[in-house]
Amino acid sequence: MTIPTKYLASVDQISYSRRMEFQVEEVEDFMVVGIAVRVDMSNAADLIGGLWQRWFREGIAAKIRNKSSTDTYNIYTNYEGDHTKPYTCFLGCRVDSLDRIPDRMQAIDIKGGKYAVFDVAGKIPDAVMETWMKIYQMDDLERTFTADFDVYGEGAANPENAKLQTFVAIK
Repeated sequence: MTIPTKYLASVDQISYSRRMEFQVEEVEDFMVVGIAVRVDMSNAADLIGGLWQRWFREGIAAKIRNKSSTDTYNIYTNYEGDHTKPYTCFLGCRVDSLDRIPDRMQAIDIKGGKYAVFDVAGKIPDAVMETWMKIYQMDDLERTFTADFDVYGEGAANPENAKLQTFVAIK
């Protein structure tokens, strides 16, 4: 992924403190329906940005049936190793049932487990990107690289001053 210079500066600034505040939560299994793209670090920013553009342009959320929540989930899963290797980015909504998945969409089961939960606040996508840059620097965070996700709820409605959460699967 090509990281904009301002994010490289952010990584340099946080190198002295690799610790961010987080809560640990047990998350139960859940299902999501939506759209996905396979990415790697060289193209993640462009492809994930394109996935979000498609999400809004095609009104994907409105087409998903059996929603259990109006929150939007941006899921990172099917890692070939860690975050520096290819993985799948999946954008969708949580559902109660996988009946009648709309055309050109797919479903994913997220297995429950222990997650480090980070509160994210600020302008989207900057605040989310900065949070992930800091997470990448947390050497002591024992990640499982099974499925990580950002949850965009009501607090994320204003992209200039959003509040959301990032869930990172841990051991």
